[in-house]
Amino acid sequence: MKPNLKSLASTFVITLAVLLCSTAGLLPAAAAQTAYVTNLFGNTVSVINTATNAVAGNIAVGTNPEAIAFTADGKHAYVA
Repeated sequence: MKPNLKSLASTFVITLAVLLCSTAGLLPAAAAQTAYVTNLFGNTVSVINTATNAVAGNIAVGTNPEAIAFTADGKHAYVA
């Protein structure tokens, strides 16, 4: 009987994900003072004050921003 490689691969991926999450020490994050939201067709990133849920400002970026990634120290953001 041949092993089902697709099934084995899926099981491996799920097991790996569970192990990574369980060993990462996932704790609830402290509430951030600001949130950053991309505006795909506005070519901006909105800065949201999370205490008031109001737009604090907009940052002009390149065409069609879809995602934001921050460095571990939070000093830099990359918009794609």
